[in-house]
Amino acid sequence: TIHCEQLQSTGRVAMVSDALCFAHEARPLAERGCGQRNCTPVWRSDPYGPCDRMCGNGTQTRRVVCEMLRGNGRTIEIDDVNCPEATRPAEVRECNARDCPAIWVADLFNECSVSCGGGNQNRTVRCEQVKANGSRLTVDGQLCAGSRRPPRSRECQVVDCPALWRPEPYNECSKSCGNGSQSRDVVCERVTKFGILVQIVHSECKPSTKPVTIRHCRDNDCPAIWIHGNWTECSQSCGLGSKMRSVSCERTLASGVTVPVADTECITGRSAWTPAVPSTARQSGTRMLLNIVP
Repeated sequence: TIHCEQLQSTGRVAMVSDALCFAHEARPLAERGCGQRNCTPVWRSDPYGPCDRMCGNGTQTRRVVCEMLRGNGRTIEIDDVNCPEATRPAEVRECNARDCPAIWVADLFNECSVSCGGGNQNRTVRCEQVKANGSRLTVDGQLCAGSRRPPRSRECQVVDCPALWRPEPYNECSKSCGNGSQSRDVVCERVTKFGILVQIVHSECKPSTKPVTIRHCRDNDCPAIWIHGNWTECSQSCGLGSKMRSVSCERTLASGVTVPVADTECITGRSAWTPAVPSTARQSGTRMLLNIVP
């Protein structure tokens, strides 16, 4: 301690104002440095920051550093290895370890049910609660009654679909054999953004993708049948005369072409009349039949 003293006339020393001493000399130093060497490093921790959660077992963090007071009186941060690990303060601690209020939790929507024409997307919505220990549980929906429940589904792809051809079923084949044909109608349709199927003009559909409307059918040979011409005039106006006509066995092939075939391929009755087959009548598989008129 440094103070200003004065010797009194009585011979006693009394403490007086420092101003009386400053009048003729400077005040001596009250403190001086000593033992100018570095102190042992120690840990220093900052205050904890705010809790990262309002409930459900949150955490708080703080900064912890290793410091050393140098001989010059300055404190500096040094590498952590210089401080004893056993005495290192905690950098993290739990906070707000209490149950959270139950809330609605919604998963992501799944893919749209259609690519156009108005579809739906669905998702799972559940009531969850984070407990004091940090675990997450699905609970009764009544515990979430205080909040609005997210929708489970929503509309998607609310746009008109591209125009597409739709063929109707083919009609019956025009023939039972011998290269017939079938026809069908082909319509142009579109599903609107409201999900309604409507027919539209053909110009809305791509001509290059239009299905065929006619196809071949019954591509098989027909059974052989007898083919005959008309009777000729009677050779006599009275008495015993005769009439003639041509009879041949023919088959229509799968290609649609009709060709004569051997008589043996015609299995049905040819005629009740007695055939007359003169040598001059045998031409290209044609037979002449005689009908005798009494």
